[in-house]
Amino acid sequence: MNTIPRIAILLTTLFLLLIPTVHAAASKSEYNNKVAILMYHHMTDGVNKPNTDIMTTKQFDDQLSYLQRKGFHFISLRQYIDFMKGGTVPSNAVLVTFDDGYESYSSLAYPILKSKNIPSVAFIITSATDNKKYGYIPHMTHEELKQVTADNLAEVQCHTNNLHYLVDKRHNGLTAYLKVNGIKETQEQYQKRVQGDVTACKNQLMPINASPIDTFAYPYGIHDRKSEEVLRQANIQFAFTVKEGISTQKTNRLAIPRINGGSPSITPADLEAIIIRNAHPYSMDAILHRANHLARQAPHRKSFWALCFLLLIGIGYMGYRQIRKSGNPFAA
Repeated sequence: MNTIPRIAILLTTLFLLLIPTVHAAASKSEYNNKVAILMYHHMTDGVNKPNTDIMTTKQFDDQLSYLQRKGFHFISLRQYIDFMKGGTVPSNAVLVTFDDGYESYSSLAYPILKSKNIPSVAFIITSATDNKKYGYIPHMTHEELKQVTADNLAEVQCHTNNLHYLVDKRHNGLTAYLKVNGIKETQEQYQKRVQGDVTACKNQLMPINASPIDTFAYPYGIHDRKSEEVLRQANIQFAFTVKEGISTQKTNRLAIPRINGGSPSITPADLEAIIIRNAHPYSMDAILHRANHLARQAPHRKSFWALCFLLLIGIGYMGYRQIRKSGNPFAA
Protein backbone atom coordinates (compact mmCIF):
# COMPACT_ATOMS: atom_id res chain seq x y z
CA MET A 1 0.00 0.00 0.00
CA ASN A 2 2.97 2.34 0.61
CA THR A 3 3.87 1.96 -3.06
CA ILE A 4 0.85 3.99 -4.17
CA PRO A 5 1.89 7.32 -2.57
CA ARG A 6 5.46 6.88 -3.79
CA ILE A 7 4.34 6.32 -7.37
CA ALA A 8 1.97 9.30 -7.21
CA ILE A 9 4.68 11.59 -5.85
CA LEU A 10 7.23 10.36 -8.42
CA LEU A 11 4.86 10.89 -11.36
CA THR A 12 3.83 14.31 -10.10
CA THR A 13 7.47 15.36 -9.64
CA LEU A 14 8.39 14.24 -13.16
CA PHE A 15 5.39 16.13 -14.53
CA LEU A 16 6.34 19.31 -12.71
CA LEU A 17 9.92 19.17 -13.93
CA LEU A 18 8.55 19.53 -17.45
CA ILE A 19 6.68 22.75 -16.59
CA PRO A 20 9.07 25.67 -15.90
CA THR A 21 6.20 28.10 -15.20
CA VAL A 22 5.23 26.12 -12.13
CA HIS A 23 8.68 26.62 -10.63
CA ALA A 24 8.44 30.35 -11.31
CA ALA A 25 5.20 30.59 -9.36
CA ALA A 26 6.69 28.72 -6.42
CA SER A 27 9.57 31.19 -6.07
CA LYS A 28 7.20 34.11 -5.42
CA SER A 29 6.60 34.30 -1.66
CA GLU A 30 4.66 37.58 -1.61
CA TYR A 31 0.96 37.77 -2.51
CA ASN A 32 -1.24 40.74 -3.31
CA ASN A 33 -5.01 41.37 -3.28
CA LYS A 34 -5.53 38.34 -1.10
CA VAL A 35 -6.11 37.80 2.63
CA ALA A 36 -5.04 34.78 4.66
CA ILE A 37 -7.56 34.38 7.48
CA LEU A 38 -6.14 32.47 10.43
CA MET A 39 -8.43 30.44 12.67
CA TYR A 40 -7.86 29.70 16.35
CA HIS A 41 -10.00 28.33 19.17
CA HIS A 42 -8.63 27.71 22.65
CA MET A 43 -5.28 28.43 24.27
CA THR A 44 -3.36 27.33 27.35
CA ASP A 45 -0.53 28.87 29.33
CA GLY A 46 0.86 25.41 30.07
CA VAL A 47 -1.49 24.42 32.89
CA ASN A 48 -3.82 22.51 30.57
CA LYS A 49 -2.52 19.93 28.14
CA PRO A 50 -2.65 21.04 24.46
CA ASN A 51 -4.67 19.00 21.95
CA THR A 52 -5.54 19.33 18.25
CA ASP A 53 -7.38 22.63 18.85
CA ILE A 54 -5.44 23.94 21.87
CA MET A 55 -2.05 25.58 21.53
CA THR A 56 0.21 27.22 24.10
CA THR A 57 0.67 30.97 24.46
CA LYS A 58 4.32 30.56 23.49
CA GLN A 59 3.39 28.84 20.23
CA PHE A 60 0.90 31.58 19.45
CA ASP A 61 3.38 34.33 20.28
CA ASP A 62 6.05 32.61 18.17
CA GLN A 63 3.70 32.34 15.18
CA LEU A 64 2.75 36.02 15.25
CA SER A 65 6.33 37.21 15.76
CA TYR A 66 7.59 34.99 12.95
CA LEU A 67 4.96 36.23 10.49
CA GLN A 68 5.70 39.85 11.38
CA ARG A 69 9.42 39.30 10.79
CA LYS A 70 8.70 37.65 7.46
CA GLY A 71 6.77 40.67 6.19
CA PHE A 72 3.16 39.67 6.75
CA HIS A 73 0.75 42.50 7.52
CA PHE A 74 -2.06 41.98 10.02
CA ILE A 75 -5.33 43.72 9.20
CA SER A 76 -8.61 44.28 11.06
CA LEU A 77 -12.00 42.83 10.23
CA ARG A 78 -13.12 46.27 8.98
CA GLN A 79 -10.13 46.44 6.64
CA TYR A 80 -11.04 43.00 5.34
CA ILE A 81 -14.67 44.00 4.78
CA ASP A 82 -13.59 47.17 2.95
CA PHE A 83 -11.33 44.99 0.78
CA MET A 84 -14.20 42.63 -0.06
CA LYS A 85 -16.26 45.65 -1.10
CA GLY A 86 -13.57 46.81 -3.55
CA GLY A 87 -10.93 48.38 -1.33
CA THR A 88 -7.27 47.51 -0.99
CA VAL A 89 -5.16 45.66 1.57
CA PRO A 90 -1.39 45.54 2.03
CA SER A 91 0.61 42.72 0.49
CA ASN A 92 0.79 39.53 2.57
CA ALA A 93 -2.41 40.51 4.41
CA VAL A 94 -3.47 38.35 7.38
CA LEU A 95 -6.62 38.45 9.54
CA VAL A 96 -6.68 36.71 12.94
CA THR A 97 -9.96 35.06 14.05
CA PHE A 98 -10.96 33.13 17.17
CA ASP A 99 -14.02 30.89 17.40
CA ASP A 100 -16.27 30.09 20.38
CA GLY A 101 -15.48 33.01 22.67
CA TYR A 102 -13.44 31.11 25.22
CA GLU A 103 -12.14 32.97 28.26
CA SER A 104 -8.61 32.13 27.12
CA TYR A 105 -9.05 34.65 24.30
CA SER A 106 -9.40 37.56 26.74
CA SER A 107 -6.92 36.32 29.35
CA LEU A 108 -4.19 34.79 27.16
CA ALA A 109 -4.52 35.55 23.44
CA TYR A 110 -5.66 39.18 23.53
CA PRO A 111 -2.75 40.45 25.68
CA ILE A 112 -0.31 38.95 23.17
CA LEU A 113 -2.20 40.47 20.25
CA LYS A 114 -2.38 43.85 21.97
CA SER A 115 1.35 43.85 22.74
CA LYS A 116 2.02 43.47 19.01
CA ASN A 117 -0.79 45.85 17.97
CA ILE A 118 -2.46 43.06 15.96
CA PRO A 119 -6.22 43.34 15.31
CA SER A 120 -8.46 40.30 15.70
CA VAL A 121 -12.08 39.17 15.79
CA ALA A 122 -13.67 36.73 18.24
CA PHE A 123 -16.81 34.86 17.19
CA ILE A 124 -19.03 34.49 20.25
CA ILE A 125 -21.60 31.85 21.29
CA THR A 126 -23.74 34.34 23.19
CA SER A 127 -25.71 31.76 25.19
CA ALA A 128 -22.36 30.72 26.72
CA THR A 129 -21.58 34.26 27.89
CA ASP A 130 -21.92 34.53 31.69
CA ASN A 131 -23.01 30.87 31.66
CA LYS A 132 -20.75 28.72 33.82
CA LYS A 133 -22.76 25.61 32.95
CA TYR A 134 -22.03 25.88 29.22
CA GLY A 135 -19.46 23.22 28.35
CA TYR A 136 -16.33 22.38 30.28
CA ILE A 137 -14.17 25.24 28.97
CA PRO A 138 -14.93 28.67 30.47
CA HIS A 139 -16.30 31.30 28.08
CA MET A 140 -15.92 35.06 28.28
CA THR A 141 -18.31 37.10 30.38
CA HIS A 142 -20.03 40.26 29.13
CA GLU A 143 -17.53 42.27 31.14
CA GLU A 144 -14.62 40.51 29.44
CA LEU A 145 -16.20 41.12 26.03
CA LYS A 146 -16.35 44.82 26.85
CA GLN A 147 -12.71 44.80 27.96
CA VAL A 148 -11.35 43.25 24.75
CA THR A 149 -13.35 45.64 22.54
CA ALA A 150 -12.60 48.77 24.59
CA ASP A 151 -9.70 50.00 22.45
CA ASN A 152 -11.22 48.90 19.10
CA LEU A 153 -8.29 46.59 18.38
CA ALA A 154 -10.63 43.60 18.60
CA GLU A 155 -14.19 42.91 17.50
CA VAL A 156 -16.81 40.42 18.67
CA GLN A 157 -19.12 38.85 16.09
CA CYS A 158 -21.68 36.01 15.92
CA HIS A 159 -21.10 32.29 16.30
CA THR A 160 -24.85 31.74 16.97
CA ASN A 161 -26.70 32.25 20.21
CA ASN A 162 -27.53 28.63 20.94
CA LEU A 163 -27.06 26.58 17.75
CA HIS A 164 -23.49 25.46 18.30
CA TYR A 165 -24.08 21.70 18.48
CA LEU A 166 -24.01 18.72 16.14
CA VAL A 167 -27.24 16.99 15.18
CA ASP A 168 -25.43 14.36 13.12
CA LYS A 169 -22.20 14.15 11.11
CA ARG A 170 -23.51 16.45 8.41
CA HIS A 171 -25.74 18.88 10.29
CA ASN A 172 -25.52 21.28 13.20
CA GLY A 173 -28.21 23.30 14.96
CA LEU A 174 -27.95 25.89 12.19
CA THR A 175 -28.58 23.58 9.22
CA ALA A 176 -30.75 20.74 10.56
CA TYR A 177 -34.53 20.53 10.53
CA LEU A 178 -35.27 19.74 14.16
CA LYS A 179 -38.22 17.81 15.55
CA VAL A 180 -40.94 19.68 17.42
CA ASN A 181 -43.00 17.35 19.61
CA GLY A 182 -41.77 14.45 17.52
CA ILE A 183 -42.66 16.15 14.24
CA LYS A 184 -40.01 17.51 11.89
CA GLU A 185 -40.21 21.27 11.68
CA THR A 186 -41.37 22.89 8.47
CA GLN A 187 -39.21 25.17 6.37
CA GLU A 188 -41.08 28.17 7.78
CA GLN A 189 -40.48 26.97 11.35
CA TYR A 190 -36.81 26.34 10.55
CA GLN A 191 -36.32 29.83 9.12
CA LYS A 192 -38.08 31.45 12.07
CA ARG A 193 -36.01 29.48 14.60
CA VAL A 194 -32.63 30.16 12.99
CA GLN A 195 -33.33 33.80 12.22
CA GLY A 196 -34.50 34.27 15.81
CA ASP A 197 -31.26 32.77 17.07
CA VAL A 198 -29.07 34.95 14.86
CA THR A 199 -31.06 38.03 15.86
CA ALA A 200 -30.65 37.15 19.54
CA CYS A 201 -26.88 36.81 19.04
CA LYS A 202 -26.67 40.16 17.26
CA ASN A 203 -28.78 41.94 19.87
CA GLN A 204 -26.47 40.82 22.68
CA LEU A 205 -23.31 41.91 20.85
CA MET A 206 -24.47 45.22 19.36
CA PRO A 207 -24.14 47.19 22.62
CA ILE A 208 -20.58 45.87 23.02
CA ASN A 209 -19.15 46.18 19.52
CA ALA A 210 -18.39 49.59 18.04
CA SER A 211 -18.91 48.28 14.48
CA PRO A 212 -22.04 46.61 13.06
CA ILE A 213 -22.67 42.94 13.84
CA ASP A 214 -22.53 41.80 10.23
CA THR A 215 -20.21 38.80 10.37
CA PHE A 216 -20.68 35.16 11.30
CA ALA A 217 -18.67 31.97 11.80
CA TYR A 218 -20.43 28.67 11.06
CA PRO A 219 -20.47 26.16 13.95
CA TYR A 220 -18.06 23.36 12.97
CA GLY A 221 -17.91 25.07 9.56
CA ILE A 222 -21.18 23.38 8.52
CA HIS A 223 -23.49 25.41 6.29
CA ASP A 224 -25.74 25.07 3.25
CA ARG A 225 -27.76 27.28 0.92
CA LYS A 226 -30.79 27.53 3.17
CA SER A 227 -28.70 28.60 6.17
CA GLU A 228 -26.87 31.15 4.00
CA GLU A 229 -30.23 32.57 2.95
CA VAL A 230 -31.36 32.93 6.57
CA LEU A 231 -28.13 34.79 7.35
CA ARG A 232 -28.81 37.17 4.45
CA GLN A 233 -32.27 37.85 5.84
CA ALA A 234 -30.67 38.62 9.22
CA ASN A 235 -28.33 41.15 7.52
CA ILE A 236 -25.21 39.01 7.96
CA GLN A 237 -22.92 40.03 5.09
CA PHE A 238 -19.89 37.81 5.67
CA ALA A 239 -19.62 34.25 7.01
CA PHE A 240 -16.53 32.15 7.67
CA THR A 241 -16.06 28.41 7.17
CA VAL A 242 -13.33 26.04 8.37
CA LYS A 243 -12.42 25.01 4.82
CA GLU A 244 -8.79 25.76 4.04
CA GLY A 245 -8.09 28.46 1.52
CA ILE A 246 -7.26 32.12 0.98
CA SER A 247 -9.71 34.96 0.38
CA THR A 248 -9.92 37.19 -2.67
CA GLN A 249 -12.54 39.74 -3.71
CA LYS A 250 -14.19 37.00 -5.78
CA THR A 251 -14.63 34.72 -2.75
CA ASN A 252 -18.23 33.88 -1.83
CA ARG A 253 -18.93 36.28 1.04
CA LEU A 254 -20.98 33.66 2.86
CA ALA A 255 -18.43 30.85 2.42
CA ILE A 256 -15.09 32.42 3.29
CA PRO A 257 -12.22 29.94 3.78
CA ARG A 258 -9.70 30.12 6.61
CA ILE A 259 -6.38 28.57 7.56
CA ASN A 260 -6.11 26.69 10.84
CA GLY A 261 -3.21 28.03 12.88
CA GLY A 262 -4.38 26.73 16.24
CA SER A 263 -2.91 23.24 16.27
CA PRO A 264 0.14 22.66 18.49
CA SER A 265 1.72 20.70 15.65
CA ILE A 266 1.86 23.78 13.40
CA THR A 267 5.20 25.57 13.74
CA PRO A 268 5.62 29.20 12.61
CA ALA A 269 7.42 28.00 9.48
CA ASP A 270 4.64 25.46 8.83
CA LEU A 271 2.04 28.21 9.07
CA GLU A 272 3.93 30.39 6.61
CA ALA A 273 4.22 27.46 4.19
CA ILE A 274 0.46 26.77 4.43
CA ILE A 275 -0.34 30.42 3.73
CA ILE A 276 1.98 30.56 0.73
CA ARG A 277 0.62 27.27 -0.67
CA ASN A 278 -2.90 28.69 -0.54
CA ALA A 279 -1.80 32.04 -1.95
CA HIS A 280 -0.10 30.26 -4.90
CA PRO A 281 -2.23 27.13 -5.47
CA TYR A 282 -0.46 26.30 -8.75
CA SER A 283 3.07 26.44 -7.39
CA MET A 284 5.16 23.29 -7.36
CA ASP A 285 5.00 23.06 -3.57
CA ALA A 286 1.20 23.41 -3.54
CA ILE A 287 0.66 20.81 -6.27
CA LEU A 288 3.08 18.35 -4.67
CA HIS A 289 1.40 18.83 -1.30
CA ARG A 290 -2.05 18.11 -2.75
CA ALA A 291 -0.76 15.10 -4.68
CA ASN A 292 0.88 13.68 -1.57
CA HIS A 293 -2.28 14.29 0.46
CA LEU A 294 -4.48 12.57 -2.11
CA ALA A 295 -2.05 9.65 -2.34
CA ARG A 296 -2.11 9.17 1.44
CA GLN A 297 -5.89 9.51 1.66
CA ALA A 298 -6.76 7.39 -1.39
CA PRO A 299 -6.45 3.92 0.25
CA HIS A 300 -8.91 5.04 2.94
CA ARG A 301 -11.62 6.14 0.52
CA LYS A 302 -14.34 3.83 -0.75
CA SER A 303 -14.15 5.46 -4.17
CA PHE A 304 -10.49 4.39 -4.44
CA TRP A 305 -11.32 0.71 -3.89
CA ALA A 306 -14.34 0.96 -6.20
CA LEU A 307 -12.04 2.32 -8.91
CA CYS A 308 -9.55 -0.49 -8.29
CA PHE A 309 -12.37 -3.05 -8.55
CA LEU A 310 -13.60 -1.57 -11.84
CA LEU A 311 -10.03 -1.52 -13.14
CA LEU A 312 -9.58 -5.21 -12.33
CA ILE A 313 -12.86 -6.03 -14.05
CA GLY A 314 -11.70 -4.07 -17.10
CA ILE A 315 -8.35 -5.87 -17.20
CA GLY A 316 -10.08 -9.21 -16.79
CA TYR A 317 -12.54 -8.44 -19.57
CA MET A 318 -9.76 -7.37 -21.94
CA GLY A 319 -7.89 -10.58 -21.15
CA TYR A 320 -11.01 -12.63 -21.78
CA ARG A 321 -11.56 -10.98 -25.16
CA GLN A 322 -7.93 -11.57 -26.12
CA ILE A 323 -8.26 -15.26 -25.27
CA ARG A 324 -11.49 -15.53 -27.28
CA LYS A 325 -9.81 -13.79 -30.20
CA SER A 326 -6.70 -15.98 -30.24
CA GLY A 327 -8.54 -19.20 -29.57
CA ASN A 328 -8.37 -21.56 -26.56
CA PRO A 329 -4.71 -21.62 -25.43
CA PHE A 330 -5.39 -24.70 -23.29
CA ALA A 331 -6.65 -26.86 -26.17
CA ALA A 332 -4.47 -29.89 -27.04
